[in-house]
Amino acid sequence: MITRRQAGMCVALGALGTHFSNVFANTWPAANQIIRLVVPFAAGGTTDILGRLMADGLRKELGVNVIVENIPGANGNLGAANVLRSKSDGLTLMLGTPGPMVVNKYVYSNLGYDPLTAFSHVALVAELPNVLMVRNNLGANNVAELAAMAKKQDLSFGSPGVGSSGHVSSELFNLHTKIKATHIPYKGSSPMLADLAGGNIDYSIDQISSALKLIQGGKIKALAVTSKERSPELPNLPTLGEAGLSDYEVSVWFCIAAPAKTPPEIVAALNAAINKVLKSPEVVQRISGFAARPLGGSAADLTRQVQQEQRNIVAVTKVVNFSN
Repeated sequence: MITRRQAGMCVALGALGTHFSNVFANTWPAANQIIRLVVPFAAGGTTDILGRLMADGLRKELGVNVIVENIPGANGNLGAANVLRSKSDGLTLMLGTPGPMVVNKYVYSNLGYDPLTAFSHVALVAELPNVLMVRNNLGANNVAELAAMAKKQDLSFGSPGVGSSGHVSSELFNLHTKIKATHIPYKGSSPMLADLAGGNIDYSIDQISSALKLIQGGKIKALAVTSKERSPELPNLPTLGEAGLSDYEVSVWFCIAAPAKTPPEIVAALNAAINKVLKSPEVVQRISGFAARPLGGSAADLTRQVQQEQRNIVAVTKVVNFSN
């Protein structure tokens, strides 16, 4: 039985703990500390651009130096592993994507970490629609015609690589339309889109930012976007939901994550700073400039996004073996 004195001590300790947590949150990060934001992909891509944009914003909001470090390789795994070897002190973060945050768990047999438990979720940063495209001379002018054609003949679809967002999105499309097609994986979007424009593959789903110029230039025919809402860059293009796949919704999303067990006070401080950065008119304009949409929100919003991505990939793995 707990005595009154013991109960009083518990209350006092609880209050003391809350006091120290508040002090900790208010003094983090220290002026002389440096935050390292790991981008697990090569410099120059969308993830890298977002990483540098967020680093600049967090530098202003938190008042400390924030450096970007590119650690590419294995679809984000090398960078993620580097982050997860760091202390859970909020000074090492990752600009995450669906690959290292969820999908790679189902692609790499010896990943070395479980992305579903290895990270503290901090905040969503932005999302980017994928777009369903076909070669110009395929003869399919809408989603229904493509699905009907694929049921009568063997079509091929390309992706930027096994386990990429384009690959998962395409397999999910095939699953929803009950079609089978031959997958042709490439080493990135550029060679895949070049082959699609050249008529060497029949269709593909890839990031709108990668394909937009080819679509607008008439080199590739776009049929639908994969996101919940239409893209401002292609306002006349329907969503796959509008095209008849009511339960299909996929987008490429970007987030900031930290190693698991990062103190909740630090996560809250980072989340607040990230949301302020994403409301900056300059940042909104920069993100919109490559066909993406700024997100933000709570850490719980990121957790829900991760769970939705997991549901998508689990559905696909029932018919496709990604492991290598």
